[in-house]
Amino acid sequence: MKNTKMWTLITAVMAILTVIGGFLALGEEGEAGIHATLGIVTLISALISAFVASRQ
Repeated sequence: MKNTKMWTLITAVMAILTVIGGFLALGEEGEAGIHATLGIVTLISALISAFVASRQ
């Protein structure tokens, strides 16, 4: 887990997906559970990225 660039890229991609999902949810009255899930995954990915960066 020494590849900080990979984790940073994963975090960036998940953040972009979360933002896109949030915009898509604005016009829908349905369930927004997937957007909450993406937000949680993004947070976890960011925490992992910060942890890996601090260990180097």
